[in-house]
Amino acid sequence: MSRSHRAASVLSVLALCAGLAGCATDGNDQLASGSSSAYAVSPSSSSPPVATFSYTPGPVVASVDGAEVALRPFGFSRGADIANVSIVQAGDGCNGEAFGDSPGSVVVVEPGGCPIDSKYANSVKAGASGLLVAEVAPLDEQAGQWSSPPLTMTGIPVLFSTSPDSAELLKKGGAVSIQFAASVGESEN
Repeated sequence: MSRSHRAASVLSVLALCAGLAGCATDGNDQLASGSSSAYAVSPSSSSPPVATFSYTPGPVVASVDGAEVALRPFGFSRGADIANVSIVQAGDGCNGEAFGDSPGSVVVVEPGGCPIDSKYANSVKAGASGLLVAEVAPLDEQAGQWSSPPLTMTGIPVLFSTSPDSAELLKKGGAVSIQFAASVGESEN
């Protein structure tokens, strides 16, 4: 796993914990195989953690009109098996009206303007089958954080481009194909 992917996984865990009382990470910033984990504990108890939640994405294979694009799943993104689906451009994704008639399409949004939660909610409301953020700048360590982190998978796949060339291909539109597996696991301690 690359250092930037590992950092993003750790930040996803930290973001997960940010919205939960009594949540702590395992303190391990060397997460193996792309997995992230967080613990949920009873806020009224000093006992050890009672549950561990982990998110593990597989490798992403994606293309636009047959040209390979580099994408990274957002923490707790559902996996994808999308083949030759049209792309709908929705600006920064903050205005639900910008999504137009999107049922079944993959929505491409620009970074910034509003939290990813809003972009995601607008995509789901529009009936999109996926959400892609066309990030042109290299992802920093703040990328990939939910305002209110989920403990389960998203309803649709949510991914970021990881290179300027990939972002440009997404912005040009066309037909996108995306395949990757992901899982959220919970275990009792």
